[in-house]
Amino acid sequence: METTDKLEQEAQDALRHLRQGDPQGLARLVDLLGPRLLAFLQRLLGQASDAEDALQETFATLCAKAGQQNPEVGSVTGWIYRIARNQGLQMLRRRQAEGRALATPPPCSEPADPEAIIEQHLQLEEIDRALQAVPIDLRVPFLMRECLDLSYAQIAHLTDRSVNQVASDILRARQLLREYVRS
Repeated sequence: METTDKLEQEAQDALRHLRQGDPQGLARLVDLLGPRLLAFLQRLLGQASDAEDALQETFATLCAKAGQQNPEVGSVTGWIYRIARNQGLQMLRRRQAEGRALATPPPCSEPADPEAIIEQHLQLEEIDRALQAVPIDLRVPFLMRECLDLSYAQIAHLTDRSVNQVASDILRARQLLREYVRS
């Protein structure tokens, strides 16, 4: 796995290429951050198709606003994570307004054994049901930590909360998940 500094440097370089009109800049950003963002959005939204839509919107927004990001003010990766979070939250609000139910995303990778496939799918469904039971204001920082591997300080910056509040939110999300699994 790439270090945070190396990832940030590569993202800055890719964004610079994108600003210069080089389509390889966008392709590189998708390669660098796409899988992490998709995993985050799938767990946030609970539905693979919505996560893919939110990811596309994230990169469309990134292209439209590429010139607005200033690496001297904030990190490129943090800026993109914030865009993805906002797209995911907008998708949740739209879904809520439409009264659509949540669905379970498919497993990320399936073992070859059919019994193992069924067991893994059942476990993932249970995890996703538990995640959807966690309030969104606790779920977002928890998923940013677990899916994006961000530090508490990075999450605090991206969510406009204090580090102590982020730590408290993540702790509370973990407690709620444990309670859900036990019941």
